[in-house]
Amino acid sequence: MEDLNNKVANGGATADGILPSTEWNQVASELQNIIESMGLVLSAGNLQQLGNSLAAMIQGGSNFCTDTGSSIAYVIVPINTNFNGIGTNFNGRMAKFRPANTNTTTNPTLAAYGVAAAPIIAENGTAIAIGDISTLRDAELRYDGVSWRLLDRSKNLVVSSTYHTGYINGLTLLNDFADSDHDIQFNAGACADSTGTYNLVLGTTIKQIDVSWALGTGGGASNTLLADNWYRTFVIGGASAVTDCGFDQSSTAANLRAAAGVATGNTYDKYRQVGWVKTLAGVANITQFIQDSAYPEYVKWATPHVSETSAVAAASIARQTFRAEAPPGVQAEISWSVKVNHASSFEGGFWGGALTAPDVNSTRANHLMYWNFENTNGDGQMQMITYPITDGSSNLGFRFYNFIGAIASFKEWDFLTQGYRYNRGRG
Repeated sequence: MEDLNNKVANGGATADGILPSTEWNQVASELQNIIESMGLVLSAGNLQQLGNSLAAMIQGGSNFCTDTGSSIAYVIVPINTNFNGIGTNFNGRMAKFRPANTNTTTNPTLAAYGVAAAPIIAENGTAIAIGDISTLRDAELRYDGVSWRLLDRSKNLVVSSTYHTGYINGLTLLNDFADSDHDIQFNAGACADSTGTYNLVLGTTIKQIDVSWALGTGGGASNTLLADNWYRTFVIGGASAVTDCGFDQSSTAANLRAAAGVATGNTYDKYRQVGWVKTLAGVANITQFIQDSAYPEYVKWATPHVSETSAVAAASIARQTFRAEAPPGVQAEISWSVKVNHASSFEGGFWGGALTAPDVNSTRANHLMYWNFENTNGDGQMQMITYPITDGSSNLGFRFYNFIGAIASFKEWDFLTQGYRYNRGRG
């Protein structure tokens, strides 16, 4: 619109008090454009349209944008394409958008509202970290006259003001993939870190236990992959690092965090264990499991594991140990099956459970199973399921005892690990 100063004031050098139609139409068009840019239809009966349109702009409806750029050069336009605002950036101008890509460089640029690109920096003026701009969150930036400053609240790791210590939602594991022997899907979710100081938010990510760790979907290993070993699964992050995940045998994710630091150049000092995986006894492939998202603390083996059988142990009145197919220090789901074969009168019992229980000769009042046969021959079989807690080596104990007859009457037994319960750091 052209300058109309002095044109409507009599007495000016060029003013005659009358605007020609072309000049007056410029004023009306400017006002109409504001109204129509907010999606309103011009109406002679509504004299509040201009005020409503200005209010919508002020409330920020006009500065939420769509990103059409890349991971190193963001390009945004308002969702309301009729409004790009002033065609130049000014100190204090705001931009907000959902990124189409997570940044892969520490010095990306932003071209906003049709204006030439300017650097993106952190709110404190330093370089941003890889992953600070994420597809998982809206990005909010403020122009400072030279650069676009990414506000701290837009970053991927924020001080926990909502999540309580032990909080976790989602982050379940799935191994039903093309390479189910080595790939684990970490389902999307959020949790407080191990200290309850930070929130960690992760999108769905597939990690390979047999490939060295890399950012995002792909390698997740930080230890040598061996057969018959347990590996912890972690979500990791840091104040200047993108939240990610992977495998480690360290209880503090020390190896995983170190590998992530080397790979990205950022400091990973936050972590939370969210589960376990185990490799098979004869080959370094992941044992197949089922974790129901509705009951994420319970893990079932796709095939129950025979953890102890009479084929490899002799009946004895002394307590014996066996290794359950469950992580150390968790509740194992054990199915105990014991069969007695007796030739005459027999009375005896069986106990199985955690090694923290006193190792004493059990009595009639202290048993899982109890048999009493008088002057009969034959077999007697019992089965039950309990949930004892494994020791630091995943071991549990069992003990036979008899009051009448021979201990050898205990003919057959099988202890199956059906699965286990892990509280996922809830405390």
